[in-house]
Amino acid sequence: MPQYDKLQRAVLERFGDKVQMFFNDKEFLQNEIGLDDGKWRYSSFEVMDLKTKKVLFTRLGSGVHVTEKKAWVDDLLDEVQECMSAS
Repeated sequence: MPQYDKLQRAVLERFGDKVQMFFNDKEFLQNEIGLDDGKWRYSSFEVMDLKTKKVLFTRLGSGVHVTEKKAWVDDLLDEVQECMSAS
């Protein structure tokens, strides 16, 4: 199963429709992530709080995909839950 699919399923299972996911959206990549050309990066993604612009996870720099271990996904989703609770 592709890595993004694993993450999407975990997010939907835990949060339903309360969390938005954007996939390779040029405008979003330019405006929110700051990629000048808006080109997507293979197998990369960021998780961010859109209200505060805080990046909760990025593969940039680490080269590690959060879906490699279920515990990593759970930790990330716990952090997303904290952001949602703070809102």
